Amino acid sequence: MTEGDLTKALESKEEGNEYFKNGRYVEAIECYSQALKLCPEGSADAAIFLKNRAACYLKLKDYSAALSDCTACLQLSPGDSKALYRRAQGHEGRGNMVDALHDIKQLLTLEPKNKQANDMAHRLTMTIKKKQDVLQSTEGIVGEMLGALRSPDTTTARVTQAVKNCVIVSREAAGAEQLYRAGVIPVLVPLLDSATLEIVQHVLQTYVGLCMGHKARAHAILQTVTLNKISSLVSHRQSSVACSAVALVKHMLMAICLPDTKPARNAESADLVSADGAVITPLVQMMLLLLLSTSVSSDARDHMMEIIISISPKVHEVENNGIAVGHFKWGNIILVGRGAVLCGCTNKGRGYIVWAY
Repeated sequence: MTEGDLTKALESKEEGNEYFKNGRYVEAIECYSQALKLCPEGSADAAIFLKNRAACYLKLKDYSAALSDCTACLQLSPGDSKALYRRAQGHEGRGNMVDALHDIKQLLTLEPKNKQANDMAHRLTMTIKKKQDVLQSTEGIVGEMLGALRSPDTTTARVTQAVKNCVIVSREAAGAEQLYRAGVIPVLVPLLDSATLEIVQHVLQTYVGLCMGHKARAHAILQTVTLNKISSLVSHRQSSVACSAVALVKHMLMAICLPDTKPARNAESADLVSADGAVITPLVQMMLLLLLSTSVSSDARDHMMEIIISISPKVHEVENNGIAVGHFKWGNIILVGRGAVLCGCTNKGRGYIVWAY
């Protein structure tokens, strides 16, 4: 690196600092990135640029990028207190409280009187304890529920209450994980054939809670329940059950399409193309073919159409392979492999035309 490069790198850093002060974090990231390009890897200046860029990522809530930059900085400067603190913030932002507390404790060995670090250590300790308490209480509740569901002597009323409790527990991250680890997915499958529609709906709602934002659990549900069973539930004579089944399909697609890093549980959409096509394509093809079925309720059909349109990438031409959408004056055309082509959108003022081949 020449002296001129170092001067330009420091100028980029100062420009980034100004952008940061003014809340223009994207521009600041660009400046720090430019500074990193101009300085040699492993230099002290590189460590500074990395931790500064990490601060920007934290402001933008891009916790994965912040963690990466902080870790790179700490490899160059292991005792950097700012990098340790910011990495702890990144871990906390992603919900990894134990890792965050580990970094903060390491920081406190270097700076025992650091008020921010002490406050964060206290907050993280309380959060971890609270989660452990909830986990322990949830574990007991889950054990009792599954015991009732597994017992052949359990009354219908008790089964109904147990499955209703499963729905409630599955809505919380800790509860959903406890249910999954306890093996609730296969336990609930036989109840999908229950004559009590309330039980069927609660089972489907529990599966929705389990797979929300969690790729592995979504895969497990699809593999255990099977595509054929889900298809039959979407075609259920009772519209409320059918719509619950469609909701399950929607959340499975959203979870499977998400990146492997831990996602937010309330994500609204995902990139279909980036997902595992071997799993996604059959689900989408199933919905397209069910749109042709006269046994599917109009509400379930509307919901499926909205899902297909919302998760499909928007392009201007229909591709020959994969999944693509072309915009035309009469609506959308969707091509799914060699499975089906759909033209139109929801029936709010317009109808559908579907071809399967």
